[in-house]
Amino acid sequence: VLQSPLKGKKTKDFKECSPTWLYGNKDNSEVWKAFRSSDQIKIKVALENKDNLVNVMGGRWNLHISERKITPIYWNGESIKVRRCLWCWKDGKIWKPFENEEEEEKVEESYQHFRFSLELGVLPKKTFESSDLLKDKTISFTLINNGSNGGDGCLNDDEINVTIKNKDQWKISWFKTILKRGWEGEIEKYNECDDEEESTHLILIVHGVGESLFTRGDIL
Repeated sequence: VLQSPLKGKKTKDFKECSPTWLYGNKDNSEVWKAFRSSDQIKIKVALENKDNLVNVMGGRWNLHISERKITPIYWNGESIKVRRCLWCWKDGKIWKPFENEEEEEKVEESYQHFRFSLELGVLPKKTFESSDLLKDKTISFTLINNGSNGGDGCLNDDEINVTIKNKDQWKISWFKTILKRGWEGEIEKYNECDDEEESTHLILIVHGVGESLFTRGDIL
């Protein structure tokens, strides 16, 4: 067994990859966007407390964690699907999460095994390929430049190249793509109106009341 060039080298974010929660686009099922950071924290706290319902997006939507959907609170409308994301891949110009959360958990587990093996120096080569990890797919993990990109003596995520390809030889050129740990796509924009102080008074304005009273002779 060859000694790993990373033996004894520290790793960043080694034990855990915090998932990013995404919501879909009701007009385009291919487009996903991450909830804003404040909502990500709410979801994390809810999971720790085993709560299933979370108020998100400025208090206008409810997230049903177990059902992986958000529903509007103040109006009647269709629900929007939600996805937890550990790994994403790029389809053209669009970043997408895995369709199956169980598959991405297997990728994460295999990825951590690869990093841990590098640190211990037990890998015979810098590439680890798993053909039985996912059905009909092959995942490859490759160390880039012997892990020398980081100047702080730590192994970074971008120093490991992770690719996925379909086993079907006719589709390899189409399906092969680089995977990214975490989320690389769009994030919901911050809206300062969502953080205004709690309202203390409510003013109702109804148009046409004055005209109605004048017609009845109640206003001179």
